[in-house]
Amino acid sequence: MRAFTVDNLSSYWRPWWEKNRRTGALSLALGMSPLFPVWAVLGVSRLHHLVATGELTSKCGAGR
Repeated sequence: MRAFTVDNLSSYWRPWWEKNRRTGALSLALGMSPLFPVWAVLGVSRLHHLVATGELTSKCGAGR
């Protein structure tokens, strides 16, 4: 699970970040769905939690 997650972070999320990092946060958020913060912020936090602890958590758990 950890190896898959690290691969997902580097193959999906890193290129997404590289493509969008120069876009202002407000512009990026306005161009996305209202679920953008849940998808991006809590989604990546959830992946980080798994890599850091070895345990799965929900997006709400990752936010906490």
